[in-house]
Amino acid sequence: MRWRLVIRLLSLLALSAMLGLGGGAAGAVDRPTLVVDVQDGDYPEFGVTLETAERGVPARLVLYVPHGFLLYPNRPEGSPIGGATLFAADDFGSASLLTGQIVAVRNAPDAAPGCGPAPRDALWQLELSLVGQRLEVPIAVSTAGIETRLDFCIPALPSAGGALLPIRKLALTFDDLVPPTVPGRYLWRAVVTPLAPDKRTALEDRTYEVRALVPVPHVLSLRGRYVAGSRTAVLTGRLAEGGVPHNGARIEFISLVRRITPKGVRVDDSYAGWTRTNASGTYTFRKKIRRTTGFLAFVEKVVGGCAAGPVVVAPAGCLSTTTTGLDSEPVTVSVPAARR
Repeated sequence: MRWRLVIRLLSLLALSAMLGLGGGAAGAVDRPTLVVDVQDGDYPEFGVTLETAERGVPARLVLYVPHGFLLYPNRPEGSPIGGATLFAADDFGSASLLTGQIVAVRNAPDAAPGCGPAPRDALWQLELSLVGQRLEVPIAVSTAGIETRLDFCIPALPSAGGALLPIRKLALTFDDLVPPTVPGRYLWRAVVTPLAPDKRTALEDRTYEVRALVPVPHVLSLRGRYVAGSRTAVLTGRLAEGGVPHNGARIEFISLVRRITPKGVRVDDSYAGWTRTNASGTYTFRKKIRRTTGFLAFVEKVVGGCAAGPVVVAPAGCLSTTTTGLDSEPVTVSVPAARR
């Protein structure tokens, strides 16, 4: 569902803004990550989140979209592409949460000079506002083999002596786009070049890559029933990635309890527990309940290494591959009213 994606991205960025730049436990070094969420159905869209973590802000950012994900880049001037939420912070504690729209702009030779390789297939623009001043991020769209390449050309800040916009986290949504029709596991890549301490120079030798693995279709089903004898909710379902059952996956559950009070709706949601799938991708979970309860199943994203995929050419190598997480649709397990 579209609202789940929006809430997940905004809460991630807002939480980072509140907690500052440290984020991890003492002594821990967070890896940069790329996360891609695919939403199908009535409101299809792609959500892409890049977090640079301890690698610092980027001087350059290039996103590679795998074959099968159609972006339809060459659109009429002014056409909406999607939206963005951006968390920017410098080394002096100044932080901003910016939101804006991505639109198609005129792809003329003199537009956004030096942004992306020639020839460009299209030119987009992320339109932001920073303390009342308009800030534009050109996005050059081109073809790189069988992938689509998006070059984000990071602008200098107004009245900052040429210092670039210090992006720490970037969450993008591309609206009205559907996932590929061919089942499989699709690899998205981002190549990031960090910024030097002078806030202007790109550190070419520290360029790194992060990846996101996106199963299509990605399906987590959930059904529930009530067993009166043991006063237990029995939850069952199946996880499949790219049409293949996922064995040994950790499935977690949230109990959804809402009560109507004189002051409004009271939310008593809580963590219910977890189980694992078997070789056929199915699972069973039991939870004692005393009243009618809703349940939501979910699979957390998994951050791992970069063993699979194309050869890494970035000088600093590939730092992480994130496999997309997933939520089920909620179900309600009804407890019959006691007989009098």
